[in-house]
Amino acid sequence: MPLAIDSVNNAFYTSTPLVRNNDLQTNGTQATTSTSLAERLAANNEAALARQQTLQEERDLRLQEQREAQQQRQAELREDAQQRIQDLQDQLAQARLDAFNQQQDDINNPFSPENLARQQLEVDNNPQSFGLDPNQVTTRVATQAIAVYQETQSGPDLLNRGLVA
Repeated sequence: MPLAIDSVNNAFYTSTPLVRNNDLQTNGTQATTSTSLAERLAANNEAALARQQTLQEERDLRLQEQREAQQQRQAELREDAQQRIQDLQDQLAQARLDAFNQQQDDINNPFSPENLARQQLEVDNNPQSFGLDPNQVTTRVATQAIAVYQETQSGPDLLNRGLVA
């Protein structure tokens, strides 16, 4: 029981109202209760049950929101993975197309190293079919030799002049 402190004395304090007979004397009377103890206990139990239900509903709602958020994250991750796979497939297809085009360019380009090597082999293996005599100097080769000689002779470098002289 709570303790009530007043200016006269220390006394236990109850929730029962006091009835005054005269100015000097007060007597305690029975408190009038509108509900019995059993009813209050039942009401408290109902309130506790309602609170538990509310808490359970809030917990269920939070769990549902977490599940939805997790499902959304998983869906986003799946979409990202599919997008990456599609991008990689596109890159692979483009690389294959580029490789094929490069091969076609090499085959169709007369100045590609493969074609030049093939042409040189044809000339080296069968020079008579191209009208070339191995003992004869062509005008093109002679013109190039003369141009190189003149450049070397007229150059400012003494070393180059020494090679010609």
